Amino acid sequence: MSALEVGSMISLLGLLVFATHEEILAVAPAVASALEQFLASAPVALW
Repeated sequence: MSALEVGSMISLLGLLVFATHEEILAVAPAVASALEQFLASAPVALW
């Protein structure tokens, strides 16, 4: 494997991690509010 190939793979991995991180940041508030609503409406018997 050449240094160029290794560099390309590292760049792709970096982009992938960055994209995933951005997705998580975008989705997290929606998931948090949905979870809050579920916990608020869940019967106390669950606890």
